[in-house]
Amino acid sequence: MHKWLLAAALIPAVTLGMTNILAAGPVENGTALQQDAKKNVVHWVPYEKGMTMAKTLHKKVYLLFFTDDCRFCKMMDSGTLTDRKVIEALNKNFVPIRVNSNRQTRLASSYMVRGLPTAWFLEEDGSKIGCRVGYVPPKTFLNLLDFVASEGYK
Repeated sequence: MHKWLLAAALIPAVTLGMTNILAAGPVENGTALQQDAKKNVVHWVPYEKGMTMAKTLHKKVYLLFFTDDCRFCKMMDSGTLTDRKVIEALNKNFVPIRVNSNRQTRLASSYMVRGLPTAWFLEEDGSKIGCRVGYVPPKTFLNLLDFVASEGYK
């Protein structure tokens, strides 16, 4: 009778590709689930902190402008920005900054945000590399991240 309960509990974990968490047990800095969750999310930082981090860490910036009611922003959030390879590339090669353009209108205006989502790529010193407006599918976005990270634009 209890076997089906265990199977039902395992289905979501297997579906999400987290079978290793069930067997791993606790790790040094928290549970295995917490560690896996940290790896599988973009590590967004606020604008000012991110710009400082970029200089300190000598990393480029991925600056994303969005709003809560933007359909294509939601598509980026639920599709592209949840892709494991995209997350890995963003966290490894960039300082990811996320800005709500309705709340930070001056900042959005200074980056000439006219459509959403708007993504700017910046050098570590804050100088502009280029921007992309609109939804970008995961595979295309990954190619774009690789191009910018490898400085293919130079």
